[in-house]
Amino acid sequence: MKAEVPGPWRLEDWRDLDEWLWAVDLFNQGYWWESHEALEALWHAAGRTRARARFVQSLVHLSAACLNRRRGHPEAARRQAARAARGLRAARDAAALTTPGSSASVVMGIDLARLIQDVEQSFVSDGAQPIRIELDCETP
Repeated sequence: MKAEVPGPWRLEDWRDLDEWLWAVDLFNQGYWWESHEALEALWHAAGRTRARARFVQSLVHLSAACLNRRRGHPEAARRQAARAARGLRAARDAAALTTPGSSASVVMGIDLARLIQDVEQSFVSDGAQPIRIELDCETP
C-alpha cells in the first residue's frame, strides 16, 4: 500500500507534516523500504522536479542505500549513497531552498552538512553503523 500525501506541501511546514515525520521515524527505526515509500509519496506531491522534491528524492536514495546494505548488496548501497550525498549537497547549495522554514544548512529540520558527512562516512565500509536522520526542532 502506497503512502498518500494530501496535495502540495511547503518546506516551512515540516513540523506539522505528519507524512514527513512518519517517514523520518520509519527511517530511524530501520524500516527503510517503508520510509522509501513514504518519502516517495512526498516527492511526488512536491512535483518531482522542484528543489524540495529533489531534496526528498535524495532521502529516497538514502533509504534505498540502507536497504541495499542490509540485503548484502554493498556496491548498490554505495551507488545509492553517492546519489543521496550528491542530492543533499545540491539541496544545501540551492538558493531555492532558502525559505522561512529552512536555511542553506538546515532543511526540514535536517542539518545537511552533518547528514552528508554521516552518509559519506557510513558507506565507506560495509560494516558501518546505520545512520539516523536527526531533526533539529529548534531551528526555524
